[in-house]
Amino acid sequence: MIVATWPALPSRSLQFQLVAVLMIMSGVVLMVCLGRPVPGIGHVIPPKYLFMPYTWTCIAIAISFDGGWQRVPEKWRLVYTKLCLLCILIAWGSHGVASGLGSRGMPFFETTRGGEIREHQLEFAAMQELRATIFAPLDDASDGLLQIVDINGNTLARQYPALRFPWGYEPQLSYMVDVLSDKPSHYQFLYATELVFPNPTVSRNLYKNVSPEFLNLIQTSEEANRLYSLPAILDSQARPATPSEIQDRPTGLTIIDAVESQQQDTSEWLIRSDGRAKIVLRYPEWKSDERFQLQMVIHSPQPTTDAEDTAVMLSFRSALFSGETKHRLPPPDDAGLLQIIDLQQLPSFSLSEKIEFLTIDLPHSGAYRVEHLSVPVDQSQ
Repeated sequence: MIVATWPALPSRSLQFQLVAVLMIMSGVVLMVCLGRPVPGIGHVIPPKYLFMPYTWTCIAIAISFDGGWQRVPEKWRLVYTKLCLLCILIAWGSHGVASGLGSRGMPFFETTRGGEIREHQLEFAAMQELRATIFAPLDDASDGLLQIVDINGNTLARQYPALRFPWGYEPQLSYMVDVLSDKPSHYQFLYATELVFPNPTVSRNLYKNVSPEFLNLIQTSEEANRLYSLPAILDSQARPATPSEIQDRPTGLTIIDAVESQQQDTSEWLIRSDGRAKIVLRYPEWKSDERFQLQMVIHSPQPTTDAEDTAVMLSFRSALFSGETKHRLPPPDDAGLLQIIDLQQLPSFSLSEKIEFLTIDLPHSGAYRVEHLSVPVDQSQ
């Protein structure tokens, strides 16, 4: 439209005005693109960055319309005006339809205004649920310092996808305390391992260090209990096994629902599974702050990925948590190295004073070889 109407602009000054408008538009767009780069087409640009480009675009369209109006014969100017208005109405109407589809979660329309509003509504609903589950009861329970357990951002985002930032950042619970609580300065967040910003206070004895009000909430509120036992993806370290790491054998190792199981020696088991086999570990007086480093070598009958339906899963039961939640173990190491998994990265494990038993699910059909399976006493205590 701009190219077609350029010769018809009535004066050189109007042509210069159009050039100036286009240069301003280009500058604003370039500034937004450089200052706020987007990771992809699905990224929503905040409206505050779009106001100026939209404004100058409308001015450019108005100047171009005027040039076209000057070029069209007088008897066709009314038709020309109506056609332009019709095109504008179609464009606005299409935007409204796309926005409506976006508000209903239709694919491809997430970046419309309706899609953005829907995203904010889901985010607000998730935050309101967190507020009602954790912070509202604690705000009412105490006016003093409250020490509570943080929740890993990845775990939280799997339960509440709306809390995940468009560029992939997954905020942990402590990151959002300013909007979740009326008394954000009254909270100190604890976690058994280091997390990303904001880094909570590291405590390896969570059940001893959390505030009584928080522990009472976990015991009495089913929603809070479920929140702190959300399924998680566990991290691990791999290294060759040493004699000192394989001496501590579980006294109550049981294999259930297996087609066949054989103990090859004191530290190796051959388990034939039809997809339902489980390994159950028990220790007398198992305290979570003494035995928390799960170590094992698992040779799977099939290539194991970290997909939900093929991953080796772990669960445990304590007096505080029922043991129904299954957590995803990392894929077995192909080199047969000893996997070391810190179970205290699970808030539910760290908050439990004593562990009744731990269960490992073997999902594939075929023969597993399990070596050096134990949860030894931590010698650094």
